[in-house]
Amino acid sequence: MFQIIVLLLIFLSICFSSFAESYHCWFPCKHNKDNECSLFYHRKSSNTFYEEKKWRVYDAQENEDHLLLIRNGFPQKEGLPEVLFVEIVHIDKFDNFKFMKNCVGNSCDEPYTPLIGKCFQKHN
Repeated sequence: MFQIIVLLLIFLSICFSSFAESYHCWFPCKHNKDNECSLFYHRKSSNTFYEEKKWRVYDAQENEDHLLLIRNGFPQKEGLPEVLFVEIVHIDKFDNFKFMKNCVGNSCDEPYTPLIGKCFQKHN
């Protein structure tokens, strides 16, 4: 019985360690290009990530070379039609973890010029 419990704990730790992946991305600040700003992206599940404070959840598509995070704001039945945006984060795992974040739409809080920088991958 003890061996079954130990094997189960090992299996669970391996499963949950794959969800502990994070990326810390740096880029020039939008208002002061001499300073660096950063964002954190944490894996929430196999196909979702969240940005820092958990209120921006991104759908994820990835392969061994690229991670693409997409968050969109599109009005639902009761939503207001003036809120439209698509936010895209691309992390190039093959090319030294280059980072780009862009937003398209009329309610983007980021500038229309992409944020470009580099990331560091962390396994928690």
